[in-house]
Order: sequence, then C-alpha cells, then structure tokens
Amino acid sequence: MVVPGNYLLGIVIGVLGLLGLFLAANATSDGFYQAGLLLALFAVIFIFYLIKRAYDQAEHAEATAAQAEVESTAAALAASEGERPTGLEAPRGAPDNLKLISGIGPKLEQTLHGLGIYHFDQIAAFTPENVAWVDEHLNFKGRIKREDWINQAKNLAAGAAARS
Repeated sequence: MVVPGNYLLGIVIGVLGLLGLFLAANATSDGFYQAGLLLALFAVIFIFYLIKRAYDQAEHAEATAAQAEVESTAAALAASEGERPTGLEAPRGAPDNLKLISGIGPKLEQTLHGLGIYHFDQIAAFTPENVAWVDEHLNFKGRIKREDWINQAKNLAAGAAARS
C-alpha cells in the first residue's frame, strides 16, 4: 500500500528538481549552476528512494499475505477431518510386511513407516477418525475402506500373533 503522503512528497521533490534544472539552465555563475545541478541530482536520488520504498512495501505486503495463506492452510489441515493415528518412533522388533495387505505396495509401505505405522495391529486399531485423517493426508479418497485394510490387518495380526 502506498501512503498518500509519499505522492505529495514525490511531487514536492520533483518540483525541487525542476527548480534545480531551471536554476542551472539560467545560471549566471558557476556557483548557481552547480547548486542547480546538485538540487536536481538530489531530487532524482530521492525520487528513486521513494520508488524503491514503495516496491519494498509492496513486497512486504505480498510476503505477509503469502505467510498468512500458508498459516491458514496449515490451520485448515490441522483442523481437517479426522485424527492422526498414533505412530511409533521405531518398529517393535521387525516391522510387519504391510505389503501383505491388498492395496499396499512398497512405496505406500514406506509412506506408512514415515507416519510411524509398522505393524498390522496398528492398522487394525484404526478408528474411523484415523481412517479419515490418513485418507485426507495421503489423498486416498476412501481407499482404506474400499480395500478393507482394517479387516485384512486384523486377520494378518491374528496370524502373526499365532505364529509368535
């Protein structure tokens, strides 16, 4: 936003610059000629300063608006539907082979590991809120429910527990 006072100041400085050029053009001595040129030079430098200041203010306003947009997007994601499932910092022993669940491939398994999900029992314990969060966070569009990950994970967790 440009302050209206800056326009007025720019006009006054511009008039001083013109006055300096007029003084230099009609100078009868070297002193008036030099004073006129210095006044014109001062006016030009000051007007460039005002222009730079206006650009800096505009950039600051854009940066502030962009930061506000980032913060609102982050707040919207934080307040988005669902609740993040509780993850682990590291697997309990060896991680389960999550690729045994239909619909989970190597890349998706690594993504789930990044969320701290390493074991079938973690997926089996997903609440509807957890499913909604993972669906939205990973842009799955209902994939967990459609591919029945929770029941697959329950069955695999029961098999893993029976083998232990």
